[in-house]
Amino acid sequence: MADSLKYDREAKAEIGKPYSVFAKIYRLIPAGINVLDVGCYTGKFGAVLKQKGCRVTGIEINAAAAEQARRILDVVKIADVEAVGTFENLNEKYDAILFLDILEHCHWPAEILERARELLAPEGFVIASIPNIANWSMRLNLFLGRFEYEPIGLMDETHLRFYTIKTARKLFETAGYKIELVDHRFSLPVFKIRNIVGGTLAKILGNLFPGLFSYQIVIKARPAYAKGAGSPMGQPLN
Repeated sequence: MADSLKYDREAKAEIGKPYSVFAKIYRLIPAGINVLDVGCYTGKFGAVLKQKGCRVTGIEINAAAAEQARRILDVVKIADVEAVGTFENLNEKYDAILFLDILEHCHWPAEILERARELLAPEGFVIASIPNIANWSMRLNLFLGRFEYEPIGLMDETHLRFYTIKTARKLFETAGYKIELVDHRFSLPVFKIRNIVGGTLAKILGNLFPGLFSYQIVIKARPAYAKGAGSPMGQPLN
């Protein structure tokens, strides 16, 4: 069971840390909206959203994790997000669709994002967190001739895709989205420094050199096209 739930994290504790990815995403989600959490895992982040009045539906391929999520979310479907019919069988519109550390595990992430557009409410948006393969730690390992998979992290053994800030942006633009926000969880080589200064130094250096110090990229985006004739994806939104 421990191995099958290796990605489980205490979201409630994480949102109390201002520089964590969960905290950043939590602040982007208004209270009381309808949320689809793609790859909800055990549902702990969705549970935090429910505490601010959101209705949360989860999709999860890991049956053990999904069973835990069913105890705390409104609806949980055990399904492969890349399988035909997974999105099509959802009969709701969502104000927010979350892809938190999910897209890098998919064979065809752009197609998933395209299909997700059809489930968004008129003012809906998507939020994703994506590891940055160009982080300083990866550059150092490549300099030293290392490229080894690990159970978890940037070189997670189940990652099928790898992204930089530039290619993550391109993924969303290719899938028909207009990016509203790009944020980061930064990391420094010496983590004790970050603990001492409360993340301030990481933020300063990260903003100066985001491609080097970004560990996870956070993207918020909305469809770039409205439904309608004139374009394969509809009409451009002003």
